[in-house]
Amino acid sequence: MARRSARRLQRRKSFGFPAFITGQLAMFFMMGVIIVAVDFMVLSVVFAIATGGTSSSYESPTEIAGRVDDALARGEDGSYSLTDYDLGQSLTERGFWAMLVSDETGDAVWEMNAPDDAERSYSLSSMARLARSGYVGSSPAFFWQRDEGVLMIVAPSEDYVNIVQAVPASDIARIPLYILTIVLLDVAIMFVYVVLSHLSTQRSIRPISEALEDLSEGKPVSVNVGGRMGVIGQTLNEASAIIREKDRARESWIRGVSHDIRTPLSVITGRADKLSNDARLPEDARTEAALVRTQGLRIKDLVNDLNAAARLEYDTQPLNKEGIALLSMLRELASEYLNGGLPSGYDLEFQASSAVGRAAVTGDVRLLYRAVQNAVQNSMNHNPQGCRIALTLDRSEGIDDLPVPCAVIAISDDGVGVDGEKLSLLQQKIDDAQKSSKLAVRRLTESPLPVGAPEPPPGFVRAQRVSEAGDHKDVDPEHGLGLQLVARIAAAHGGQVRVYAPAAGGFSIAIFLPLD
Repeated sequence: MARRSARRLQRRKSFGFPAFITGQLAMFFMMGVIIVAVDFMVLSVVFAIATGGTSSSYESPTEIAGRVDDALARGEDGSYSLTDYDLGQSLTERGFWAMLVSDETGDAVWEMNAPDDAERSYSLSSMARLARSGYVGSSPAFFWQRDEGVLMIVAPSEDYVNIVQAVPASDIARIPLYILTIVLLDVAIMFVYVVLSHLSTQRSIRPISEALEDLSEGKPVSVNVGGRMGVIGQTLNEASAIIREKDRARESWIRGVSHDIRTPLSVITGRADKLSNDARLPEDARTEAALVRTQGLRIKDLVNDLNAAARLEYDTQPLNKEGIALLSMLRELASEYLNGGLPSGYDLEFQASSAVGRAAVTGDVRLLYRAVQNAVQNSMNHNPQGCRIALTLDRSEGIDDLPVPCAVIAISDDGVGVDGEKLSLLQQKIDDAQKSSKLAVRRLTESPLPVGAPEPPPGFVRAQRVSEAGDHKDVDPEHGLGLQLVARIAAAHGGQVRVYAPAAGGFSIAIFLPLD
C-alpha cells in the first residue's frame, strides 16, 4: 500500500503545474528557434537578391558607373566625350545624368543631360556630403573615382533607392511580398507543428482509449505507451490488476460459500425427501417435509445459478460451441415439462413462427437450455398460485445493439407480473449483467423497441433505463439473479435480453440470439 501511495505521489508530481510549465516553455523555445532560423534564411536570400544581383531590366549602378568611366575619354583639346554612343543613348532614355568634377578646381569638366539647376562647382566638403548621403537633391547619386576627378552618376528617383548600397526600386516595392512570404512560412511551420503534435497525441491516446473501453467492459488491459501518456498507461495497468485481483477474490469467495452451502443443503433435502416418503408419519408432517425438500432444491438451484453467473462474468465458464437447432431444443424442453416436469396449476404451450424455418445458432446447448429453463422457472417462482406460460420462437432482423438477423425466444406468462418502475430496474440489472462490467455507464433513456422484433401486445409496458445503481434494491433479488444468469448466457452467445410486461399483469422475457 505504501509503495502504491508513493507511485501515486510521483505521478502527481509528473503531472504538476511546474512540470507542465517547464514542458510548455521548452516547446515554445524550440519552436521560436526554428521560426527565427527560417526567417533569417529567407531574409538572407532576399537581401542577397536585392543587393548582389541584377533585376530583369536594370543594371546595377556600379556597372553603369564602370561603363561610363570606360567610355569617357579626353580629347587633344582637353575636352571629354562619351565614346559609347549606345550607352549615352540608353542613359538618356532612362533619365540618367552624369557629371565629372575635377579634383583640382571642383568644377564640372564634363556633363551629360545635367539639368539646368544642377550645380557645376563643388567644394571638397560638399562633394563628401553628397557621397555620404548618396543623393543629389531627391535623386540617388553614385560616385566613381577617376584619376582626374570624381564621376557622379545621378539616377531617376523612381528607378533606384540609395540606402547603403544601390537597390532597384522594383526590389523595394516587393518588400511587402517578402514580409508576407515570411509570415506565411511562419504560419506553415506552426500548422505543421500543430498537426504533428495532434497526430502524436492521437497515437498516444488511442491505446489508452481502447484500454479504458476494455476496462469498462471488465476485460484485463495492458497498456504500453511512452512519454507523459506512459504514466496514464501505468495507472490503467495497475487499476486493471486491482480489479482482476478483486474479481478473483470475489469468485473464490462465491465458489467457497457455494461449496459450503451444498453439503448441509444435500443433507437437508435428503432427509426431507426421506421424511416426505415415510408412511409412518402423519400426512401433515410428510407435506411439511416435502415443502422443505422443494425449498431446499430451490435454494440449490439458486446456488447453481450464482456459480454459473460468476463463472460467466469472470470468463471461467468454458463454452462447448456447436451448431444448435433451436426448434428441436425448445421442443425437447417443452416435452420435458409437459411429460411430468410441470407442477400442477401451470400450463405450458410452445409455438414456432413459420419465419424461423431451420433456425440455428452456434453456442453451448447446455447453457442455452438452462437459460430457457431459468426463464420458465422464473414465471413459476413468482406465480405460486399457477399461471399459463407461453414459449415461442420467432425471427427478428436485428435490434439496436445487435443489428443482425436474430432468433427470438420469448417466455411469457399471465401471472402477477411487475409494475413499470420495477420492470425498469430489472431491465437495468439485465443490461449490467450483459455488459459484465462494474463500470457500466447508465443513461436515462428509454429501452428501445428491438428493430424487427415481435411487437408486444397492446398495453404492454416496456422497461425504462434508470440512472442510479442503488435503485436495484427494490427488485426481488431472486427475480433478478435468475434473469441475470439468462442475460449473461445470452451475452456469452453474442445475444441480448429484453423484458416486457402487460399493463393488465403478467411478464415476458425475450432472448435475442444471432443466427448462423
